[in-house]
Formats: sequence, structure tokens, C-alpha cells
Amino acid sequence: PATEGNMPWASMTFLLMNAVPGSPWLSEKTPSEATLAALNAKYGLDQPVIVQLGKYLQNLLKGDFGVSLKMQKNRAVLSIIKEMFPVSAKVGAIALCWAVLVGVPLGCLSAFKRGKLTDSILRVVCTLGISMPSFVVASILLVVFAGGIEGFRPFPTIFDPSQGVKAYVLPCFALGFYPMCYTARQTRSAMLDSLNQEFIKTARAKGLKNSKIIFKHALRNALIPVITYLGPQVMPSARSFCCHFQAEANT
Repeated sequence: PATEGNMPWASMTFLLMNAVPGSPWLSEKTPSEATLAALNAKYGLDQPVIVQLGKYLQNLLKGDFGVSLKMQKNRAVLSIIKEMFPVSAKVGAIALCWAVLVGVPLGCLSAFKRGKLTDSILRVVCTLGISMPSFVVASILLVVFAGGIEGFRPFPTIFDPSQGVKAYVLPCFALGFYPMCYTARQTRSAMLDSLNQEFIKTARAKGLKNSKIIFKHALRNALIPVITYLGPQVMPSARSFCCHFQAEANT
């Protein structure tokens, strides 16, 4: 069940959805006026918005999100969430994991190779990755790897978990590309700052190997801003999930 603290967000989502022009019944073949009136009466859409909002919040407190009117007609929204959320959570977790596991080493490499060709290439890639939205990356991946090139289709166009690992490659890459690039940039900046600290100079003076200096001493301090960035990533995802099922409950 929803908590009282979420009521303002739920109310805002409900009112914004009601402000959108159109109705759930619009399609290529518009129903008759009598049919529209019957459907609105059945689902309470003929009542004033304030009354609809009150009933919506009351049901929300009980854990009842209503039924889907458009995507999967007459199916309980909570049932749809229970079915699809594990898949979404798995894709998001995989995307975040590869973003961290790849972004941190790339950031370290870029800092260690500062001013060289490797550093320049990584900075260009990271800048492009940060500037492109995920849906643009996803579109490019679909065109290149999912049928856009004739005779070359290593990955499926439509996501289907039953296809195994191949089904997760493109979605996870598209979703994790931005945080990977941002993580790499954060790591590079933090590593450069850490490598200029006095304790690193002392370690070098003692003759320690570069690999030990970077991964045992410098990386510890460099990870602080990276962790600070990654922590809040969970909140937008959770908020987007809440807004998604609230919007679904309204449609």
C-alpha cells in the first residue's frame, strides 16, 4: 500500500494525466456516443475530476491501483507490475553493474594515460556517451545489430527473456552506456586529483609499482565521488517506476 508521503506525487500524476487531451477509448475506430458514455460510467470517468482523484487516492492507500484501460484491458495494474518488474529490475541491475565494472577501469586508464592517444579516445567516447540519450543509443544499436544491415542480425529486435543472454545484450548496453561514460569521467577526474596528492608522491618515492599505487592507494580516494554519483541513481529509477504504475492506473 502507498504511504501518505507519496500522496502529493500520486495526486500530481493523476491530475497531469487527466490534463492530457484525449481519452483511453480513442482508437482508429471511434466508438459511438452511447458506447463512450457507458464506458465512462463503468469506470467512473463521467464524475468530476476531484471525485475521481479522491477515489483514486483512497484505493491507492489500500494497494489497489485499478485496472489497465488501454495497454492490457481490464487486467489489474498490480498484476502487470508483478509480472514485468522483475525483468525491468534485472535489466537495470545488469546495466548498472557493467557500467561500474567498465567505467571505473576506463577512468583509471584514462587518468594514467593522461595526454596520450588512449586518453583522447576515451574522452571523446565518454563525451559522446554523455551527450546522447539512451533512446538514441538504443536506436543506433537496433539499426546496426538487429536487422538494419541486411544479412547481419546477431541480436533480436524485440526483447524476449526466453531467448537468454542475447535478449539482454542490447537493452543493457543502451541503458548502461550513459552511466558508464559518466562514471569513467568521474573516475578520471578523481584519479587525477588523487595522483597529485602528497601520499602518492611518497609512495612513488618509496619505489612502489604503478599498479599498486593506482589500485591500492589512489583508487580508494577516487571512488568516493563515484559512489556519491551512483547512490542517487537508485532514486530516479524508483521514482520513475512509481510514476509508471500510477500513470498506468490512470489509463
